[in-house]
Amino acid sequence: MDKLKSEFMYSISEAEKLTGINRKRIERRAKKQGLRKEGRSYVVSGEWLIREFLRDVKDLVSQDVETVSQDVVKESSEPPKTHTRIVRELEYKIQELEQELIDLRPNPNYRIEAFTNDEYDEFRKRLIEWQSQKESITHYQSQAEYQRKQADKILDIHQKLVDTIQSQNTLATQRNIIEAKDKGVINDDWEVQ
Repeated sequence: MDKLKSEFMYSISEAEKLTGINRKRIERRAKKQGLRKEGRSYVVSGEWLIREFLRDVKDLVSQDVETVSQDVVKESSEPPKTHTRIVRELEYKIQELEQELIDLRPNPNYRIEAFTNDEYDEFRKRLIEWQSQKESITHYQSQAEYQRKQADKILDIHQKLVDTIQSQNTLATQRNIIEAKDKGVINDDWEVQ
C-alpha cells in the first residue's frame, strides 16, 4: 500500500484507495469546505486529507525519516513526469488561492474590518447596546409625540372654554345693559339717571 504524501494532490478515488475512507465522506467534506472541482470530481491535497481525517489516516502517513529520504531520492531521479505533476499541483494551488481572493473581494457596499477577539467582543456589546438605545429612543419619541398631541387637545379644550366664558360674559353684559335701560337706570350714553 502506498503512503499518503502531504505535498501531493489526489483525486477522490486515489484518496479513497490510500486512506480507506469512503469516497462519499471525502466528497461531502470537500464540498462543505468549498474546495474547487477539477472536471467532474474534486482534487484534494494530501495535506488537506491529513488535516481533515488525521485520526483515520494517522498510521498511513509516512513519518519515518529514511522512507521520506528514499522517496525524495526516487522522485528527484524520475523524469519530467513528476515535475509535470508538481506543476499541475502548484497550478491547482494557485487556482484555489485565486478563488479565495475572489470570494474575499468585498462588495462596494460592504466593509471588511479585522478585529482581535477582545475588540470583536467589545464591538458586539456596543452594537447590542446601540440597538437597545435605538429602541429606547423610538419609544421615547413616540411617547413625546403622544404627550404633544395630548397637550394640544388640552389647549384646544381650554381655548373653547375661554371662548365660551367670553361669549357668556358678553351675553350677560348685554342682558344687564338691556335690563338697566328698560328700568331706566341708564340712558343710551351710559349715563346714570
